[in-house]
Parts: sequence; C-alpha cells; structure tokens
Amino acid sequence: MKKTLLGLLVVVTLAVVSIVACKKGADESVANVKSEKPVLLGEFTPYRLDVTGNKATIGFVQSARLFSLDTRQHEDLLTQLRAARDNDEPIRVNIYEGTNEIAGVEKASRPAIEAYQASKTTKQVVRSENMPIIPDLATLNSLFNLCKTPTIPYKYAADGCYARAHKMRQILLAQGYDCDKLFVYGNLAANTGSCCVYWGYHVAPLVRFKDAAGVVQLRILDPSLFTGPVDQTTWLNKCRDINCDSGAGISGTSQQPGNVYVRVSTGTLIYDDNYAKTNCTITAYTGLSGCIATGNNSACW
Repeated sequence: MKKTLLGLLVVVTLAVVSIVACKKGADESVANVKSEKPVLLGEFTPYRLDVTGNKATIGFVQSARLFSLDTRQHEDLLTQLRAARDNDEPIRVNIYEGTNEIAGVEKASRPAIEAYQASKTTKQVVRSENMPIIPDLATLNSLFNLCKTPTIPYKYAADGCYARAHKMRQILLAQGYDCDKLFVYGNLAANTGSCCVYWGYHVAPLVRFKDAAGVVQLRILDPSLFTGPVDQTTWLNKCRDINCDSGAGISGTSQQPGNVYVRVSTGTLIYDDNYAKTNCTITAYTGLSGCIATGNNSACW
C-alpha cells in the first residue's frame, strides 16, 4: 500500500513539474517577443550608412541622431536605404517605439520628395567675411544670455540642434549681429551635465568678438552643453566624451554661413529661410528634456 501511494505521489509531482515547466516556457516565449511597436520617424534622407558585422548604422539629414538596423533580418531594408542615399532622396522610415532601431522603410511620398529638393535652395546670400564683430566680452555674454531663452528647448539634447542654432541666429540678427555655423561629424557623445547624448552630427552658432586686447576671437554659443560662450577646441572636445562612449570620435567639421540650416558630412545643404522648419521643430520639442529621444518632428520636414 505504501509503495502504491509513493508511486502515485511521484506521478503527481512529475505532472505538476511538467505543467509548471510548460507554463514557464510559454511565459518565456511571450517575454522574448519584441514588445516595441513600429512608429513613424519621418520621410527622411539617409546620408550615412556604415555596416559592421550584422549591424548597420544609419544617419539621416533630418536628424542629428544615429539609427541602427539588424542586417541579418533586414537585408531588403538595407538595399532600399542604400538606394535612397545614393539618389539623395527621402524614404519613409519607421522605428521601434522608444528606440533608435529601424523597423521598416518604404518609398516616400511625392510631396516629401519635392519638399526635400526645395529645401536645398536659398534666396539669401551670406558671406562669412562680412559677419559683424561683437565689440567686447560683455556684449558677447549678453547675447549668449539672450539666446539662452527658455522658449528654446535646450534641455532636450537628443535632437534638434539645427533648429536651436537657427533660432539663435534669428535672435542675433534681431540684435544687429550674425553668426556662422560650425558643424561637427562622427560618432559623437556628449555629457549634458545630467546624461550622455549621442549624435551623428551636431551644430552651433560661431561668432566673432574682440577680447580685452582688441584681438578678434571666435566663440561657440551652445547653451545645450555650456553655461557661456566657449572656444572651438573646448566645444569639439565636449562632443567626443570618451567617458560617455569609449568609441566616441570626430570624423570632420565644416564651418558654414549662418543661413545654412543643416549640412551633413556628404556636403548636402538644407536651408530654412522663413524659419518654418525651425519653429515647427522648436514647438515639437518644447517641454521635453533628457538624452533619450521622446519627441518627433517628422511633420516639420
């Protein structure tokens, strides 16, 4: 009798273990399913496409961020992205929500393609050598403080540097001055003071001023990273912070006239003479903060 009961107990125990194991396996299967949902990034134009192993890193003209693609599963997407890059035209891009991972691409709409081509022309003629010289350090600091207005979302460092820089130029012009723009490219990483942010490019206004000795100096205005004007070397070093990313580095820079809205490493120039893209992006990112991309300015392009 005891043997019979013992045998039944073993059978029941094995059955329970089997049920639990099956349930655990099912739960793990559910947990391993990708939970992010695809959301629209925008009808954006790829300019950078680097493939290392099974990962592709993609940069788009319309965003300072860098995006990734798993080439093992998406070789077809890689082919479409390459074609859009080679043709210098937008492609409709979806990413997994809350990530920089590309979920899908498809042909861009005709209006998006036409708008992109139109944005590569300007009616302004701006010459860097005619840029007014700010007379002294006090005026320079005063202009920096004017640019550091809370109406520009400097706390949202994840994207939008092009719009912030263009809005600062508008402020400088209203005060009777102007600026160039300094663009920097690479695998960029910067510590904002509260978090590390990563970009494929970054831009800020570059101005001229006279120091106490009357010597004309160049200074960068970038309230997203600094509390006052800084020289170019300090700014560039900030953009390659190896404490944020040991692989951070700069591949190049480009000084452009102030009317240039975006200039990517391949040389493509985008303009925003009427500040429509600028104001739209500022509005889209107002109220956001941090280094993780939570905003979307796809409607601004």
